[in-house]
Amino acid sequence: MHNTSSKVLWWKWKKDKLDAIQQESERLTLELCLMTMILNVDLLCRVPSSLSDELKLPTLRKAKHLDDLVRSACNGEFHMKKYITKDSEQFLQRLSNTKFKHVQTNLNGVDLSIHKPTLTNCDKDEITLPTWKCSIDIPNSNVKQVCQRIQHERYLWDNHFAESRTVEKIDDDKEIVQYVLNFLDLVPVRSFCEFRFSKKITSRSLSDTTAMLIGAVSIDHLQNHFLPGSIGITKDMHYYITPSATQPGHTTVTQVACVDFSGRSSQWYENVFGYLLANNLLSLRDTFTNSKIVKV
Repeated sequence: MHNTSSKVLWWKWKKDKLDAIQQESERLTLELCLMTMILNVDLLCRVPSSLSDELKLPTLRKAKHLDDLVRSACNGEFHMKKYITKDSEQFLQRLSNTKFKHVQTNLNGVDLSIHKPTLTNCDKDEITLPTWKCSIDIPNSNVKQVCQRIQHERYLWDNHFAESRTVEKIDDDKEIVQYVLNFLDLVPVRSFCEFRFSKKITSRSLSDTTAMLIGAVSIDHLQNHFLPGSIGITKDMHYYITPSATQPGHTTVTQVACVDFSGRSSQWYENVFGYLLANNLLSLRDTFTNSKIVKV
C-alpha cells in the first residue's frame, strides 16, 4: 500500500514538472514571437504600394542626423551658427516670396493660408505636402513672453501635447527635443525628435525692433528607438514672433509648418492640418487673455 502511494505521488510530481516545463516553453515561444513582431513592426504594418497609391499616402521620408543636416547645408562643414543663419535667411525669403492661398475660416483673429507645391518644384524623393501659414495677434504680451510660451510651455496651449523631454541642451538657443502628440485614444500617438533653435532677428526698417525666430526640423537620433507610436517628420516648422505693427502692446505670431504625420492621407493635410494649427494659435492667445490659466 505504501509503495502504491509513493508511485502515485511520484507520477503526480513528474506530471506537474512536465506541465511546468511545457508552460515555460510556451511562454518563451510567445515572448520570442512578440519580440519578433516588435522588431519587425515596419514590415508587419507596411501598407502595400497599390493601396498606398489608391489612398494617396505620402511616401516615407527618413530624417537626417544632425551632423549630416548641418554639413549638407554648409558645404561639408559642421558649422551650426552658419546653418542657423542660412536657415533663417531662407525662411524669411520664403515668407516674402511664397504665394500662399488664403483659406476662409470662422476662427476669429486667425489668418490662415496654404501653399501646395507642384511636382516640378520638388525633388523626386521629397514629400509633396502642403505648407500652412497661420498668423495671429496676441494682446497683453511681448516677444520674449510669447517665445518662452511657445518653446517651453506648450502644454498650456496644445491639447494634443502628451509629453516631452530635452535629449540634449546644446546651449541657451539650441537643443534637441523629443515629444509625443496624442490626437485620439484609438489612434497611435505621433512621436517627434527635433533640432530646435531660436534666433533674434533685427528689423532693417526699425533698428530698435527685435523679432524672434524659432525653428525646428526633425533629425534622426539613437534614442528615437525608444519613442512610442509612429515617428512623425517635421519638414518645416518656424514661428516668427514680432511686435505688432498696428496694435501697441500686441505681439504677432506667424507660424509656417509642413509636417509628415506618417499614415495620413493627402486630403487630411490639405483640409484638416491647417485648422489644427489655427486652433493651437487661438489657444496660445487665450493663455495671455484668460486669467484662469494656471501655470504648472
